[in-house]
Order: sequence, then structure tokens, then C-alpha cells
Amino acid sequence: MYLLATPQERRGLLAKILSNPVLDGLTVRYELKKPFSLVAKMASSSAWGG
Repeated sequence: MYLLATPQERRGLLAKILSNPVLDGLTVRYELKKPFSLVAKMASSSAWGG
């Protein structure tokens, strides 16, 4: 979906999920907004499951 989106749609999607994006040279540093940060944290842990 992201790959098929227009640049404006991509910008809108990133604005919905990212907080404090900062360009540091060639690297973009960011924090995920809630609940996306919680999902990313759970996905990186092997202790969760349904």
C-alpha cells in the first residue's frame, strides 16, 4: 500500500505513526506514536502470544 501511494499519501501515513522525526545526516531518527510503539515492542519480544 505504501509503495503504491502518492508522495502526499506517504507523508500523511508517516505523520500518523511517527513522532519527532529528525534528519541526522543520511539517517532519520524517530519515535513511534502509541499504539504503534507498543506493537513494535511486543513484536521484538518472544514472551508475547495469544
